[in-house]
Amino acid sequence: MDLIEIFRSPPGKALKNRVVSETGSSQEKFDQIYTIMVHEPEPVSWKAAWALDYCDENSPGLAASHLHEIIKLLRIKESDGFRRSCLRMLSRYKIPEKDQGILADLCFGWLAIESTPVAVKVHCMQILANIAVEYPELKSEIIMIIEDQMDLNSAGFRSRGKQILKSLKKKI
Repeated sequence: MDLIEIFRSPPGKALKNRVVSETGSSQEKFDQIYTIMVHEPEPVSWKAAWALDYCDENSPGLAASHLHEIIKLLRIKESDGFRRSCLRMLSRYKIPEKDQGILADLCFGWLAIESTPVAVKVHCMQILANIAVEYPELKSEIIMIIEDQMDLNSAGFRSRGKQILKSLKKKI
């Protein structure tokens, strides 16, 4: 399978299913897609990130060895699709302590920017809630920013925000 050519085609369920099926639980194939994500320009890069997210969801743990680098890439890559896919993937992991501050700062920043797409914001909220399990002192700040954003965002944001607020407030 010529992965770069695959990622040049329009994204869709068939593409995702093909890549996930052919990758399976192979770390080697996952790493090949990861290399494309890192080195290819947009839109190939975000399509590879999109595929990696679903591969990791189908075979949990494939991205574990790449978490630090993915977080570093989030600081550089500006594609909303890239961010959405990587944040979705990261939301399933316990983030290494050395990377939690950087990721929390990115997530707080994207949550506060009105133009950030809702899908990115939703994953940011989840990541921050996950980090708050280890650092409960962050809960009040997370609650405040989510509550401040509720009226400024879509019904999808409000729905997920309410769920996360409920879980954060329950644990205070």
